Amino acid sequence: MKKPLHLVVSNAAEKSAKIYLYGIIGDYWTDSPLTADRFVRELTVLEGKGISRVDVHINSVGGSVFDGLGICNAIKSSKLDIHTWNDGLAASMGSAILCSAKTGKRHLAKQSVTMIHSASTIAWGNSQDMQDTADYLKTFDTVLAGFYSDASGKTVEEIQKQFFDYKDHWLSAQETEAFGFATVEDYESEAEVPENITNMSFDKVAALYKSNLPTNSQKTDMGLLTTNKFKTLSALAKVAVADLTADQLKPVQEEIEAEGIKGVSIVLDADLKETMDAAAKVEGLEAEIVTLKASADKVTGLEAQVAKIAGLEATIAEQKKKLDAVVTDPTAPSTEETDETPGDGKKDEEVLTAMDKEMNSINALFNLIP
Repeated sequence: MKKPLHLVVSNAAEKSAKIYLYGIIGDYWTDSPLTADRFVRELTVLEGKGISRVDVHINSVGGSVFDGLGICNAIKSSKLDIHTWNDGLAASMGSAILCSAKTGKRHLAKQSVTMIHSASTIAWGNSQDMQDTADYLKTFDTVLAGFYSDASGKTVEEIQKQFFDYKDHWLSAQETEAFGFATVEDYESEAEVPENITNMSFDKVAALYKSNLPTNSQKTDMGLLTTNKFKTLSALAKVAVADLTADQLKPVQEEIEAEGIKGVSIVLDADLKETMDAAAKVEGLEAEIVTLKASADKVTGLEAQVAKIAGLEATIAEQKKKLDAVVTDPTAPSTEETDETPGDGKKDEEVLTAMDKEMNSINALFNLIP
């Protein structure tokens, strides 16, 4: 499956970047999907490049709750300074993504539209299957209500009562701001939104967005917003994605640099994937190095213990030699006549003390008495 051009615009000098969520969330409706996995990988790469601020621009009818929740939670948990922008339409899951940024970091174009409603799906089966599906959807409604609750300061119950009544709630930029979901900014986006969108059913809006999705031979749904100021970029947007090459991106980059915008990079999706794969490989190698260092430290500790044991064994051997020398010393004195100690075969002379001599004299004197 060919993927369309994936435009990543980052400004290294200002440590900022932009991500455009232009299309349907999830990989079910299009072969150029806006998935949670892709979004998280984008944030990881940008963070690795030293980017600190990311502006997420939204023009989406919504889509998959599963991918949408992944994007929402990635925004809420990210260490990056993430701002969300409703460039035209933030409907359904798109409005939840809009409300995922922190207070003061949610923005609205003056003519934008926001839409909130209950989750929906398609079910098949018996009455119990239908009931299980209904309960399943209510769980998602509660979870989704939490994002709007966090943004507005209202309770989950208040949000559910206001917006999760199985109707589509279309809000102008001013109404969206009044509910506390985001702040209207003095900018007008080039994102196209039907003039009568608030009078259209959500199904019709979804069908309209789906029909406008690019195919493999059309421009991307993620990020190719151009202005008259950048003629080369505008021309590039009309080129079939399948025919785009790195050489065609070079004059675009030169045009951007000529405008004094430093640190901006435009890359193909394949190049981005290569960068992300390299980053993942580096991360894996770094983890392996940590493991190897831990093993090396353990080996070093064991070697020290072995050396210590060897030293103790040497000391023990030396002490044993000394003990053996004392036991078998041929010069040790003999205390019995039967002692087989080598010598000249003569008894050693007795050693008499003064008292012994005196007693011998007394005995001798008594021996003289008849």
